[in-house]
Amino acid sequence: MPTHLDLWKPTPIAVIAAIAGIVVGGLGVVLAIAIGLDPPEGSRAAGTALLGLAFFAFTPVIVGFFVASLTSRRSFARAAAMLLCAATTGVAGVFLGAGVGSGVGEAVMSGGMCCALPTGVLSLVGVGMLVQGFRNGRRELRELVAERLADAVRGKRVVTFDTLVDETGVAEDEIVDLLWQVTRVWSIPGKVVPEARCFIDTSEDVSGREKVLGVVSARGRAEVQEIARELAVPPGLVKHWLYLQAAAGRFHGAIHEDTIFSDAAMRAKGGACPDCGSPLPAGVGGRRCTYCGTEIFAVE
Repeated sequence: MPTHLDLWKPTPIAVIAAIAGIVVGGLGVVLAIAIGLDPPEGSRAAGTALLGLAFFAFTPVIVGFFVASLTSRRSFARAAAMLLCAATTGVAGVFLGAGVGSGVGEAVMSGGMCCALPTGVLSLVGVGMLVQGFRNGRRELRELVAERLADAVRGKRVVTFDTLVDETGVAEDEIVDLLWQVTRVWSIPGKVVPEARCFIDTSEDVSGREKVLGVVSARGRAEVQEIARELAVPPGLVKHWLYLQAAAGRFHGAIHEDTIFSDAAMRAKGGACPDCGSPLPAGVGGRRCTYCGTEIFAVE
C-alpha cells in the first residue's frame, strides 16, 4: 500500500527538469573554468571564474529545481524541489559575492544583497509547501491509492477485490468507496458489485447478463460455479446478473442456493418447487418455497 514516502516522489517531468538543470550546470562549470583561465584584461582570474560559476553553473540548476517544483503533483515533492532551489540560490549568491568583492566583508555584502531576497522568498514558499504537505498528506495519500486502483482496473473485464488487495495493498473495506471515486473522477466505465466482491467493465456487465440467461435456458438446470468458470467471473456475479434479469422481468426461473433452474424447468414441474417438489403458493415471482427456501421468479 502507498505510504507517506510516496508523497515525496516527483513526477517524471519534474525529474527530467532537475536532471536537465544539473547537466547544463555541469557544462556551465566547464565554461566558467575556461573563462577563468583566460579572463578579460584587468579582471582577476579567480573572480571571473567565480562569477562564471554563479551565472553559468548555478542558474540552470536553480531553473531546473524551480520547474521541478512547479511540475510536481504532491505537496512534499514540490516543497523539496523549492527548498533545493532556495539552497542553490543561496550558494550562487555566495559565489557571486566572492567574484564581485575584493575582500571577505565585501564578498559577503555583495552576495547577501544579490541573493538574500530571492533566497528568502523561495525558502518561505518551500516551507509553506511543506506545511501544506503535512496538512493535506492524508487526502493526497488517498488520491494516490485511488490512482493505483484506477490503474489496476483500467481495461480489465472483471477484477476481484482479492486481486486488488494483492496488487495495491489497499484494505478491502476501503476498496468499495475508493472504486466509486475511481469511476467518477477517472471516468472509467464500470461498476462496483459489492455482493460479488468485484469491479466489472460496463460492456462486460451488459453482455454477461445475456450470457447467463443463455446458459440457463440451454441447460434447464445449471450450477453457479459451472457458469462462473465458463464465463471467467466470480460466482457472486452470476447470481447478481440473474437477480437483475429477474427484476427486469427477463428471468422466470428459480434459484436454490447455487443451483439455477430455467423457466422451462419451472413449467415442467407445474406448480411444484423445482428443487424439493413441494407445492408452491400461486402468485407472481419473488416467492420462496416454504420447505427448502428456493427463490421463485416464475409468473403464474
